[in-house]
Amino acid sequence: MLNDIERGYIAGFIDGEGCIAITKRMARSGRNYSYRVEVIVAQANRGRAVLDWLQARIGGRIHETHNGAQATLRLAAKDSAALAAWIGPYSVIKLEQWRIVHAFLNTFEGCTRLNGLLAPDVVEERERLYVALMTAHGGSKKRRVDWTTRAPGASQI
Repeated sequence: MLNDIERGYIAGFIDGEGCIAITKRMARSGRNYSYRVEVIVAQANRGRAVLDWLQARIGGRIHETHNGAQATLRLAAKDSAALAAWIGPYSVIKLEQWRIVHAFLNTFEGCTRLNGLLAPDVVEERERLYVALMTAHGGSKKRRVDWTTRAPGASQI
């Protein structure tokens, strides 16, 4: 568990150097899609000690570029969920993004499938939160892909 000083430091660091994202991925079949929550922090390799400390405190995996010039800490859904709860309230710049991610992660609680499909209200809520986060990032509608148009009979993940 993080203490208040660590929470504040990590929130400030991610406010300045991090990216909070919900990505939407299409399956190879071209029929299904899923969302993924990620928190990404990149540093020049000379700042690797900070990423090592962050990884020890909040989890995730560190990846280096091929030339070793940059390292990136990536937190997937489970670590991102814990992080959203722990440091979201300490954030200043990305507070709204943390709120959106927290609400998005709450859509997974008690989620059931009907005949292999998610309930339409869950799908709509996830899409709404995805678009809200893209807007909070200042994302362009041109970059956003609309996966809601699928082949008849296609299932959702």
